Amino acid sequence: MATGGAALQLRSGGGATPYEVRRPFPGYVWDADLVRDDLKQCVADHLGDSHAVLVVDETIFLKKGNKSVGVQRQYSGTAGRIENCQIGVFLAYASARGRALLDRELYLPQVCADDRKRRREAGVPESVGFQTKGHWLLDRRSIAKPDELAYYVCFGPAGTTLRDKVG
Repeated sequence: MATGGAALQLRSGGGATPYEVRRPFPGYVWDADLVRDDLKQCVADHLGDSHAVLVVDETIFLKKGNKSVGVQRQYSGTAGRIENCQIGVFLAYASARGRALLDRELYLPQVCADDRKRRREAGVPESVGFQTKGHWLLDRRSIAKPDELAYYVCFGPAGTTLRDKVG
């Protein structure tokens, strides 16, 4: 008999395995980019505001080993020391009417992007290359087209422009 969190999931979800709880529609292919596009339209319809902002933030995920995408030794404020970490970059939309997460991606540092063996082991497609976080933002801005979502960009300390970040 399962114990702990898995047992709770099984009892509450009624499935025979935790897999059934996590994937209630077996065989359904999840496309995060299509969900993101649907969410963008929902945000435009319900939260759109001419004084809204796009907010970029990064979160550090502590990792063991170096086989996961983008893992490298770097300072982690979470751990308070240098650790193996991944960086997730997130884009949110915020207005007086509400806020929503619009996009996400694991950051691929230059050293990881240049290491073909690590890329292959981590399953990083050849089409994915190194991008600064500023360039990532410029690519993602297209998901919030001005005619659909009005926004300003918040990235970095006060007085920092997007051009400063993209360099």
